[in-house]
Amino acid sequence: MKRLTTDNPKDNIENALNLFYGKDQWTWVRGYGPAPDCADIGLCDLVRMIVKANIPDAELPEDDDALSELMCEWLMYEPTTAEGIISLLYTAGWAFAELRHRLAAYEDLEEQGHLMELPCKVGDTVYISGHEYAAQIDEIVIKANGGITFFWLEYDRGPELEELWDYGEFTPEDIGKIVFLTREEAERALAGGADHA
Repeated sequence: MKRLTTDNPKDNIENALNLFYGKDQWTWVRGYGPAPDCADIGLCDLVRMIVKANIPDAELPEDDDALSELMCEWLMYEPTTAEGIISLLYTAGWAFAELRHRLAAYEDLEEQGHLMELPCKVGDTVYISGHEYAAQIDEIVIKANGGITFFWLEYDRGPELEELWDYGEFTPEDIGKIVFLTREEAERALAGGADHA
């Protein structure tokens, strides 16, 4: 997939996806500083500009931490008021910057080849050798040494309420041997074992 985060957007879409970003533990807005330069500006300073233009009588704190607290208070205003709209913009801006930061970290790992593709996910159905009922992946644990353990639960899915029958765990090395990702694979393995009996 094409990378979404960049520090050097080349077009309108890239600019929109990277409009808000984090720097020095604060949110910045790309290209929204005063004209004619339209340089990047801190979100708090942009809020001050917007408030000055739309609520000239409002007194805003010069301290960014205090302004951030004020924006939390203004979120209680109706969304039809200038205060409500400005605080919504402020909140969306810092939240977007946080999401962009997390996505960038993911994309960095992907580019470096550090992401692992798991053969199944929580909620997937698996078939355990020697078990009558299909099992469901309940939890996946990735250990510090890179090892992976999948935990499964097995239910009787009859007309009554589901009843837990069994549970266990397996590793990726068990897939295709005692754990199967499709019913067909499990049936083929069972038939193959019967042929050799």
